[in-house]
Amino acid sequence: MDETSCTRRWWGYTVPYKPEVGSKKTFSVYIVNRGDKVIPKGTMASFWANKTTKAKCGETADADAEYKLPELKPYQAYELKATLPFSSDLIPNMVTNVHFFIDSMCTVWKESVEYQFIYETEVQPKNTDFARMATVVGVPNDYASGLLWPPAFEQFPVKPLGGTTYTAMITVQNIGGVKVEGLVAPKGSEQSFTTVLSDSKCTLGKKPGGVVFGFYELISVPSAYIGGLKTKDQLTYAIKTTPKAPKANKTMTVKVKFENKADTDAPIGNVAIWLKPAGDAPAITYGGWTEGKNCAYTGFAASADFSGVVLKAGKSNTVKLTDVPVPLMPGWYQVSAMPDINCTLPASREIRPIAAFATFEVVAP
Repeated sequence: MDETSCTRRWWGYTVPYKPEVGSKKTFSVYIVNRGDKVIPKGTMASFWANKTTKAKCGETADADAEYKLPELKPYQAYELKATLPFSSDLIPNMVTNVHFFIDSMCTVWKESVEYQFIYETEVQPKNTDFARMATVVGVPNDYASGLLWPPAFEQFPVKPLGGTTYTAMITVQNIGGVKVEGLVAPKGSEQSFTTVLSDSKCTLGKKPGGVVFGFYELISVPSAYIGGLKTKDQLTYAIKTTPKAPKANKTMTVKVKFENKADTDAPIGNVAIWLKPAGDAPAITYGGWTEGKNCAYTGFAASADFSGVVLKAGKSNTVKLTDVPVPLMPGWYQVSAMPDINCTLPASREIRPIAAFATFEVVAP
């Protein structure tokens, strides 16, 4: 495989934040196939508790932990739950170099060797009493429009009216979800951040746990906002084709699940579908693909009017577009879907539109 089929990885907080000598760290590494080819089952991920230099492809015999990844289809994300042991031979209070190497055999992409990650952590003596609070943002569901756009907390309404209140769900490490109500969106702004400072009273230490930001956009007039429904634990959305793997140069049905992300009922409106090779401006990086200008879209493969389908506040529904032309050549493609392309809702005119997206495979006739 080549650079068109390679991984992107990021990780959550490690637990414990500072491990004891002879203990273990646990953490999640989120790995996504950002290319247009399937990554085969068995791709290796290697980890070291203390390694100061980069490893070479395939030279991982001294790794402290290794895992085999499952098959990953284009745009598919996977949460690798890893455990990394810290040797009893380490010296208490020393600083070690924790080392991550995804695709450590370089079977997916020969350049994976250049994308190893090393960070420092301090090893504590045994039986050290230590605590740290951390706010979590950045899991796959937190990215609405590709990895280049800032992550967001789960909130309602998703696009609040300036000067009104909204509710955010904040995830705190080792505690779980904390529902924060009554947050006030600023007036006169198009974009803002929900800012969270964990352990702000310094109960657990001399310094707070750190600041985390959750991005969101605002509207200036009351409006419903219709958008795609995310697939759980993925960067992609709830979009399916029938057949699942349609034949080239035939037709297919595309089912898209939309959600009313506001507190006002509204119709889904006219929906458009765009098709593009999965490796061309991949949606997991740049967001769902559309053409033309906002409210004047062009280049879509198919469209259908669902103005008669009204979504109640906070509810979702699936619409079906039939006789959508399948691309001429076999391979993996991205499908993007945008509701209310005629901008009957004020929110569709005011804010940066976010197209729902997913991938599907086209096979030879």
